[in-house]
Amino acid sequence: MPKNARNLFSTIEKYGYIDIIFNGKWNSIEMKPRAWFLCLRDDSGKIIDIDNQECCHMHSLEDKEIDAEKSVYTSLGDFCIVDEFIPVNGINTEQQFLNLMQLISTIRRLRLSFKVFMLANTINLHCHFFREFEISDKILNMKKGNEKIVTSGRGVLMWVHLIAFSEETSDKRIHNNLKYVGFKNPKLNSIIGGEQWETKNYPHLPKALDNENRAPIEGYIYFNYYGRYLRYTLYFSDYIGTFVLVSPCTDFKNKGDSIIYTLEKPERKNERFLHGTGDRLDKLVLGLVKQNRVYFTDNQTGSLFDAFCNEAKILNK
Repeated sequence: MPKNARNLFSTIEKYGYIDIIFNGKWNSIEMKPRAWFLCLRDDSGKIIDIDNQECCHMHSLEDKEIDAEKSVYTSLGDFCIVDEFIPVNGINTEQQFLNLMQLISTIRRLRLSFKVFMLANTINLHCHFFREFEISDKILNMKKGNEKIVTSGRGVLMWVHLIAFSEETSDKRIHNNLKYVGFKNPKLNSIIGGEQWETKNYPHLPKALDNENRAPIEGYIYFNYYGRYLRYTLYFSDYIGTFVLVSPCTDFKNKGDSIIYTLEKPERKNERFLHGTGDRLDKLVLGLVKQNRVYFTDNQTGSLFDAFCNEAKILNK
């Protein structure tokens, strides 16, 4: 259980909102294991009366068997808040998504105005939930302060808002935070107040490697990041030797002579799971990544390739 869970309602309790909302019947909240109950306290803080129905219940999406039925008894609740749905470390899993969908499916049956709010302080475009919601491409170019309504392939409406401070507040925040956490790591952006996505500047082709000074030696290698394909083209140059150019592939067609690295279960003979089986080609592909001989056509492509490599490391443990 999160260590600050006991203080979840401390602000509205401190300023008397519970008393106002319930016209004096309740003025506080008492927490019990994974649940909160409305209560009435006297001036000394002693509980005079307490509701027999919980007003809020807590779940963990990490649980293998999530007990969604418990939330059915939270009859006063019609908001589902998923806090920190984008992890700072590690990745979301398919099981977390399925657990959330199971929870939502169970709770919403008895409610007419049920809404789900998903909150995060860190912003990773390649979050597993974005893929499952089928909105990764639709939010790709959003910037701080932008908001839009997006729709899944089957018609689920979602409101996405990249909350931003005012320009004055943002400038003060950046100025103050730079004194203590002013380092280059892009994952600090959400703390410092920098760019909206956790992306960095990836290496682009040096000018010396123009079309006249490079020759492709392999052009049918792809990386499949959950349906988004990247073309991994091997080149040779007298300038630096063998190197790679990674570019987006929007017109992918699975040809028999292609090699496709994937994070999902391979379905065809030419598909390889994660980093392959360790043959000569796999060692070459992975070796060039480790030697920093990989260049990208743009930062979004670099970010997507980075996401593939990071997730492959985690899945390979």
